Amino acid sequence: MADFSNAGFDTLANFRYANFDSVVDFSHVHFSSLVDFRNAHFKQKAVLRNLSITPKVRFDFNHSVLPDTIDLSNNPSLSLDMPSTIDFTLADSLNNKNRIIKKNFWRGVKYYVSIYFYPNDTMYETKGKRLINLYNTDITNIKIDYTHFKLYFIDVETHDTLNRVLSDDVKSSIYEQLLKNFKDRGQMESYERLDIEYMWFKGHNNTYITGIEDWWWRFGYEKWRVFIHTFLIIIVFSVINFFLMPKLNDRNNGVYHIDLVPDFLAFKFSKNTPYRLIRRFWFSIIYTSIVFFLLTFKIEKIRFSKPISLWVMFIYTIGLICMGFIANLILQK
Repeated sequence: MADFSNAGFDTLANFRYANFDSVVDFSHVHFSSLVDFRNAHFKQKAVLRNLSITPKVRFDFNHSVLPDTIDLSNNPSLSLDMPSTIDFTLADSLNNKNRIIKKNFWRGVKYYVSIYFYPNDTMYETKGKRLINLYNTDITNIKIDYTHFKLYFIDVETHDTLNRVLSDDVKSSIYEQLLKNFKDRGQMESYERLDIEYMWFKGHNNTYITGIEDWWWRFGYEKWRVFIHTFLIIIVFSVINFFLMPKLNDRNNGVYHIDLVPDFLAFKFSKNTPYRLIRRFWFSIIYTSIVFFLLTFKIEKIRFSKPISLWVMFIYTIGLICMGFIANLILQK
């Protein structure tokens, strides 16, 4: 461990090309001029909390290799009168390290499928990212690319004893400050990634609803998902209705008859089976779409005395929800 805690640098602090093999501690250090970390190589953790700085201080991380963890906590006046940002985007180590997607085609497909259906377990994992602690720190003069970072939260006042995590209110404040930082700098990709992570944080007590909202349209950031998922829902309902058509659409005993769709008897195999399968599935799609999209659908015609009427009402309700989202997206344009 390299321990510089409580040290004072009245002039240039030159750490250019330094190689820190383990933890390096700069807590409670006084800097008066340039802090030069150009081409420095950090490995495990850099502690930069409780710094004391003068207006002439400037941090330079050009071409450095950043550590796995950066603790910048407890620097509430970090940006006062400072002439430049603490810019971690200038480091060389942020590209092509610990890449999850391999050249193998099927691994690539598996990764993108995982992102699509389980974004909280893939897009926002810590693998290949630097953890950064910004508790009680003025974030306005810190610049990071959030595709390579992830927030972590430790109460530094009790870090060495109780290891107590921060309250949700304090964490929310840090998220919102960093979101404002990204928005003010025009870093919209970083803003989107952090905002999605923040949505998951706020919904951590009800992960099922949060997961559905993320999967459905990524909290509004990927609205095109609404159309894809609506189409997939219709296909799934149509597959189920394929087997239920005699109970659903029978003119005399069906729960809800649609004139455009022919009656289907119980299915039997014959030489015309392929044609009959295709024809039946096609009309299953038509039946589902009419109920789903309210096309000539009349709720008063449903025979509620039959239990399967609940299934028809379920299709109708899901259709209303989907149509509401689609109408909202069209009106917004």
